[in-house]
Amino acid sequence: MSLPAIDLNIYGELEDPEFRRAFFRAESSGEIARQLIACRKRRGLLQNELAEKMGCFQPALSRFEQADYHNRSFRWLLKLADALDCRVRVVIEPWEDVRDEYR
Repeated sequence: MSLPAIDLNIYGELEDPEFRRAFFRAESSGEIARQLIACRKRRGLLQNELAEKMGCFQPALSRFEQADYHNRSFRWLLKLADALDCRVRVVIEPWEDVRDEYR
């Protein structure tokens, strides 16, 4: 049995600035979490091992790796990147430059 296609009409929804802000924040948060988990796994570390290396507790690291966690600090992100021997790259793009990605 196949599932019906879902038409999210995300492009139309993104025309609303309030929706767009919430969507971009959620999208960014999920991407940060995905990348952190991928880097940690590539280094062969469990959460508790990375937390120990950073001098923090595993639950704090677990929260940081959750896609819906929105209280990440840049300082903590840099600390994580240092512990994982990774680079942090930030890209800030105007809406009009990325709108076609959502068509």
